[in-house]
Amino acid sequence: MASPGFLATHCLRWVERGGEKSVGLGFEPKSGRELVDVKGVLWVDTVTGGPEELEFQYTSLRPFLRQLLLPLLRQQELSRLPEGLRYRASSGRIEIDESLFGGELQFERIAHDRWLIREWTLRGPRLGRFTLTEPGRHTVWPRAFPLTVSGEVLAIIPP
Repeated sequence: MASPGFLATHCLRWVERGGEKSVGLGFEPKSGRELVDVKGVLWVDTVTGGPEELEFQYTSLRPFLRQLLLPLLRQQELSRLPEGLRYRASSGRIEIDESLFGGELQFERIAHDRWLIREWTLRGPRLGRFTLTEPGRHTVWPRAFPLTVSGEVLAIIPP
């Protein structure tokens, strides 16, 4: 988050958590960015100055899905159709709720100035479809579903 590249493309702001001993550093892409990016909050302990938790959401997923995943979905769907129905196949707009995609990272201090990510959950997009086949016509509506991956550090073995 302190890299020049990140700072040049994101806006930062302070975020307060009511009644807790942590403060948040909120971040979001500058307006006009249409790349897949992230927005969220890094929560920092005000006593130790160390990171506690990072919460984030992906942004601008629709162009990514439309450009990279939708052609694969269309190709897969067309390969399943009879030859005579392929030219009448169409697809609707991708349904996506970007608030479903992102993740959380939990930090833990392991030494004086060393930290690790103790637990994590990531929710990335997986493109599915709803189909409707009528006489002489086949319509596909793509929809993004979260694919969740999570993990936890169970033990730290010193070198």
